[in-house]
Amino acid sequence: MINKYLVEKKPHPIGSGIQKIYKFENGYGASVVRFKLPFGEYGSYTNSEDEWELAVIKFVGKSNSKFNLDYGTSITDDVMGHLSTEEVEKILNKIRKLK
Repeated sequence: MINKYLVEKKPHPIGSGIQKIYKFENGYGASVVRFKLPFGEYGSYTNSEDEWELAVIKFVGKSNSKFNLDYGTSITDDVMGHLSTEEVEKILNKIRKLK
């Protein structure tokens, strides 16, 4: 169900990896990433291909591509790392319910 909110999936702009952008009706969303730097170490807060890093974002206007990181929600005040896919889905559902 949460995949219906996926608005963009692309190679991460730094190193090799992936970035997924989710957007919800409330104007919030998430940037979910995992990437390695050119010399092979993870640049994201992850240690394996089974982990993700997540940042809460707030979209600017109706655009799917303009957003800012939001450190002021009840979800977290920072980027969250070392998350399983199941943990990411739980957090995405919490973001979807923000007012």
